[in-house]
Amino acid sequence: MKKATRKISAELGFLLALLFFGIFSGLLIYRTTAGFHKYEPDTHLVYLAKRFTEMKLSLSPINRPIGDIVDYYTNIYLYFGPFASLILMPFAAIFGRDFPQIFLGAGSLLVTLLAIYKIAGAFRYEEEDRLWLSVFFAFSTVLFGVSVINFSAYQIQALGASLALLSLAEYFGKRRFWLIGIWVAAAGLTRMTLYLSVIFFLLEWLRLRLDKKALLSLLIPILLSGLVLAGYNYRRFGSVFETGYARNITLNYFPLNDNMKYGFFSIKHIPGNLYVLLFKAPEPILEDGGGFVVKFPLLRADPWGMAIWFTSPLFLMLVRLRRNEFSRSAFFTTLALLIPVILYGGIGYSQFGYRYALDFLPFLFLLLLPNLGSSLSIGAKLLITLGVLFNCLYLSSLWDIYPHFLLEKRGGRFVGGLNWKGLFGRVY
Repeated sequence: MKKATRKISAELGFLLALLFFGIFSGLLIYRTTAGFHKYEPDTHLVYLAKRFTEMKLSLSPINRPIGDIVDYYTNIYLYFGPFASLILMPFAAIFGRDFPQIFLGAGSLLVTLLAIYKIAGAFRYEEEDRLWLSVFFAFSTVLFGVSVINFSAYQIQALGASLALLSLAEYFGKRRFWLIGIWVAAAGLTRMTLYLSVIFFLLEWLRLRLDKKALLSLLIPILLSGLVLAGYNYRRFGSVFETGYARNITLNYFPLNDNMKYGFFSIKHIPGNLYVLLFKAPEPILEDGGGFVVKFPLLRADPWGMAIWFTSPLFLMLVRLRRNEFSRSAFFTTLALLIPVILYGGIGYSQFGYRYALDFLPFLFLLLLPNLGSSLSIGAKLLITLGVLFNCLYLSSLWDIYPHFLLEKRGGRFVGGLNWKGLFGRVY
């Protein structure tokens, strides 16, 4: 009995250490990339929130952001859905444009931890396994990268994924369909593709043969949010169907402009997206010269992305697919969310992993759960640990910075160290 207790205590201690390592790494990566000389931290969403408080939908042409904007007849708009800026409005009203929008990402990580913990509880996992799965989704998926790096497009994806997870947590909890509808509506007002997550709940409504009241309470908030989005589009672009996504000026720049020659959405983009999602590996760091001698810190993330097995090795357990009563609904929802992603020409350039997978990861997670059994095996916990370490150690390698290793690549060689005058310094 005492031996078993010591084993449980040791494992819980390791899990908590892994959790705090992820939190520490998030702060460290944020500090070493925010203000890094290759880009300035984004303020798109807070800036728009401030403009909302002034009853305006466009950004001021003065000090306009460099990328991820739409320049439409001299008016500057964001193509993102308005929800992120709506929830930032109170903070923008008080603190102005100086309020750090990275709080969206931090909040999304916290919501994700709580939502996954609740979902895992509905599948009758023990407390410790629920913590393991929460750590997995927060720190061993592409959610981690988009949460701790302050690109507005990243922050939008982090928020959208956390809202989708809230809808699932409600479904596997009290199952109030009106609240599920609100979460789906909010997710759709963040990233429009996330409206497709309603497919899961429609299929579940059919499977359980629920009454029409549940269906209406689910759909009414979603339809109302669709009307809000249509009015938002019409007021900006004169069309309820024009979102501005295809007008993003960043798509005109190399290398994305080469992709866009084949269309914003095209079947020609499917092989490239699937290659990044399923096969692309990180790049080795080689010694100078023409040979193939790999040197420390060994790996570098390619900005086109990496396969899901590197950022989230736990998904390898999907190879032997098992089913439960939710699997059919989760599968078709995953497929529906995957289709627009793999047709899109942007691929997700400038990313750690395949970040557009975040649209369907909550439902892929539901497909994964039956494969994990009634409790997590040592192998599953090892895969979670490897994923967390890989994400934390190599996320900043997109910019050739390795804060955990006290290194930054300059002029073809690694130099640097950490400035510990602040709690978390940046590499210099």
